[in-house]
Amino acid sequence: MPSTLDHIIPTLDDATKPYVQKVLHAAEQFANCALLLDENKLLAEQNSEKRTRKASKSTVIGQAKVMSYEDIVHAPAEARRKEHQTCCAVFAWAKAPSCGVNEA
Repeated sequence: MPSTLDHIIPTLDDATKPYVQKVLHAAEQFANCALLLDENKLLAEQNSEKRTRKASKSTVIGQAKVMSYEDIVHAPAEARRKEHQTCCAVFAWAKAPSCGVNEA
């Protein structure tokens, strides 16, 4: 704001200059205060959202495992092996012939 009014201040008489500068300084401080209040309001809203999120209970619906590329590649073979073991165990329990899958 001072840069816009710099060309007006030199044209004022000596008695008026301090008053104009005081008003300009007050306007600048008022603008700074408004900006700080706006920022404070925004931060208070963010803090309130954090409290709400923190207060709500989280529901665990299952467990997850972080898998590497090797785990992903070997997972289908491991699943087939476990399925085969389960199948053979059921046939053995029922004293039935083998499940028909070649043992790996």
